Amino acid sequence: MLAAIILLAGFAVPVTGMAEWRTLQRTMFCRDHEAFTGALAETHGETLAWWGVSGDGKAVMELYRSPETGSWTLLRVEHDGTACALGGGESGANAFSSEREGP
Repeated sequence: MLAAIILLAGFAVPVTGMAEWRTLQRTMFCRDHEAFTGALAETHGETLAWWGVSGDGKAVMELYRSPETGSWTLLRVEHDGTACALGGGESGANAFSSEREGP
């Protein structure tokens, strides 16, 4: 009986209309971390505003932002020093407190 409930639970997600996970393939811009952040500062006036370790512990996520223009860039930095842009934009709002989060 328990096995039947577990089996049915596996089919419940698509039936209830919840969103399914998708795998996306996108072109990513990657380069040496130091060169990337230097270009962000020089070209867009963006400096490091926040960072955190990824959930899998394999990378550091960094958010760069320009207070003057509002532009921002989100980087994933790998252990080998390669930084890849995950996204960026021209506007946004600060939703972070000034207090440190986590241990």
